Amino acid sequence: MFGKNRKLADQDGLTVPLCPEHHRGTFGVHGKYGHRLDEFLKRTAERAWMKETGKNVKDWIERYGKNYL
Repeated sequence: MFGKNRKLADQDGLTVPLCPEHHRGTFGVHGKYGHRLDEFLKRTAERAWMKETGKNVKDWIERYGKNYL
């Protein structure tokens, strides 16, 4: 998550530390397959958040502004 959602993601325990190679490299969020990785991480975070909190997609959208599933 980035921008205004970064603090929310940190609060919710959804931060995924990436080494520089994975952050910028071919498979990193800024690399050749970056969009695919970014979307995968957001879908995974959304599912984990809903499972942990017992909330639903509507609640996620209210918190993060977008559904990734």
